[in-house]
Amino acid sequence: MIIITPTAQMIKTARVRSTGRAFNKNTERKDGSGQPVGNLAEIAFSHYLDEQQIEHKWVGDKMFFHDFEIGLALVDVKAKRRTVSCGTLSDDWDVHVETRLEDKHCHAYVFISVVVLKGLKDPASVEIWGWLTHSEYWNHPKLKRFLAQEKDSDGFSEKMAAAKLKKRYLNPIETFIDRIKLHLYKKTFGEF
Repeated sequence: MIIITPTAQMIKTARVRSTGRAFNKNTERKDGSGQPVGNLAEIAFSHYLDEQQIEHKWVGDKMFFHDFEIGLALVDVKAKRRTVSCGTLSDDWDVHVETRLEDKHCHAYVFISVVVLKGLKDPASVEIWGWLTHSEYWNHPKLKRFLAQEKDSDGFSEKMAAAKLKKRYLNPIETFIDRIKLHLYKKTFGEF
């Protein structure tokens, strides 16, 4: 897991990118109030890719089913706002993807937690938990599906139909970087 402390500029950019209205008909929060969290997750992930010297293109404002293009790889960032840090202690926390996205084209999901501590306005940290390929996620034997309004074992009710998986089943984000570097090398030197 990678932890990034967001800068004031990152937070400001995340807010500026927010529209204040639903992004599309499937947006959970119709007033767009969840957008700064998703935007900050994407900004932090872009920052992480920059640190790793991975050339990438952010397309989250143009595409519906992925947020980044890295070579030929289409990557969707899945973000969730939390009021406590997961740290490295709990692998029992959930990641989820709406089931409407199961047949939508992307190659990988990157799961990110944006931590806004109780009583604070600004995020304290961005935790890049890990990743899975599209097929690894949707074909995982431990994946659990929930209908809209159905409660999970923790009593949490999903707003939309979703499929959940425990954090422990994610690939470490460092392996994503290794795979992407190999992909970019093969693309550059025509080894596809």
